[in-house]
Amino acid sequence: MAEKISDTIEFFIKEQIDGNEQPEALLKRNELAARFGCAPSQINYVIRTRFSRDRGYLVESRRGGGGCIIIYKVSAAENGSGSYIAELLESLPEAISQQTARLLLESVAESGEATATECRIMYSAVNDSALSLIPRELRDAARSHLLRGMLLAALRS
Repeated sequence: MAEKISDTIEFFIKEQIDGNEQPEALLKRNELAARFGCAPSQINYVIRTRFSRDRGYLVESRRGGGGCIIIYKVSAAENGSGSYIAELLESLPEAISQQTARLLLESVAESGEATATECRIMYSAVNDSALSLIPRELRDAARSHLLRGMLLAALRS
């Protein structure tokens, strides 16, 4: 029975992704669990086992406001081990310093997966000057969050 519910959840999520203009789905774990009459851990299991990077998906989990999960379908070229941005996204910490962000974006430009101009624009959005209205103790986390969003957009374009 567990496999059947997993299949049903997987099918539903894939329909959500395929039905969108963009190849992504924004999901709320608790809402899915209620819809399918299962525990939220069952949703976690399906996402972890059936929407992994090696199957062509990137998963972003957001906290706060009830929390949500965004599942991105990436193309075969993006999904290969040669995708530097995808590798960075998997290892990007919850908080990142301005200096580390600069070095990371320089390496993205060097990889050829984004132009130097695109990386300079991303850096201008995450440097301390741009984040000056955010309290200093929250800047590194905000920088990581913004950088993740921009790198995901670059990966999907």
